[in-house]
Parts: sequence; structure tokens; C-alpha cells
Amino acid sequence: MCETRVVTLETHYYVHLNHWNTTNDYQWLEYFDLILLKLMNAYSALSKEVMRAVDAGLPHVADKHSAEQVLTLLKPVIRTRGYPISLCALKLAAEVAKARPHELTDETVGSLMQGVAQLADHQNSAVRKAAVFCMVAFTCALGETRMKPHLALLSVSKYRLLQVYISKNRSEASKSPGGS
Repeated sequence: MCETRVVTLETHYYVHLNHWNTTNDYQWLEYFDLILLKLMNAYSALSKEVMRAVDAGLPHVADKHSAEQVLTLLKPVIRTRGYPISLCALKLAAEVAKARPHELTDETVGSLMQGVAQLADHQNSAVRKAAVFCMVAFTCALGETRMKPHLALLSVSKYRLLQVYISKNRSEASKSPGGS
């Protein structure tokens, strides 16, 4: 059952993404929100195979669709859905920040960060970790000056933790061959 679901998810991702990439038929874009919500809901299976399959497609979604379109859909999901769907939404938001930093607006990020900051205190450690990594991705994409007002909701200890991860991210980026 689980293997069938993973194959179905992978097929779903690649058929639709390849269709969007290889044709000028934008009919599928009308269903983007629905398809993305279905993929995030697949996280509810709590199967590692399903989660990995969805995770594998998140960078493709972030790369192929506008930041505004994806983040607008993620805002209510991050604020209202519980674990594990919120975990998937946080991961996708981080991927969007990495893939499309030039498209991020302060207004969109501000409303998104309200939900992300709340999830930084979630009872599930994977959600807390994803929330911190999401904030790191947005801080690296926008810069600390632009992100500072959006991080005002964090407790002092969460803000310090975030700073540690930002420093670590910068250190790793400078060591990588393509890093600055």
C-alpha cells in the first residue's frame, strides 16, 4: 500500500512538472493549489517513504512557481494545520526562499513569519527545527536587516538559536565551492 502511494506521488510530481515544463498548455496551472495541497496532505500518512517522495519534489515546486503563488498558499497552512502538514509547508517555504529570493516581498514574508514564529515553539521537535531552518533560509535570502522586524515575535532564546544557525549556514556557504 505504502509503496503504491510513493510511486503514485512520484509519478504525480514528475508528470505534472514535466507537463508544465515541456508544453505551453497552462491548463494545469489552474490546479496548482489543489495539487500542492494534495501533496502536503500526503504527509499525513506519516510514512518515511511518502515524506521522502514529497520532500524530493519540493525544490522542483519552489523552482517552477512564483514565490508569491506558493507562499500565499502556504500562509494559512502554516498558521492553521497541525503536524505533519505544517512540517511540509515549512520545508517548502524554505525551498522557495532559496530558489526565488529576488521575488520575496516584505509584506508576504511578514505575514508568513507570524506563523513560522509560532511553529518555532511547536511541541514536535521536527516542526521546531523546520521552523528555524525556514527562518534561516529567509534571513539568508533577504538579509538580516530586512528580516529583523519579522523576527521580533521570537523569544530571546529562539532568536539566539536562529543567529547560531545563520552563522553556521554562512560558514558552510563560504566553505562550499560555489559559496561567496
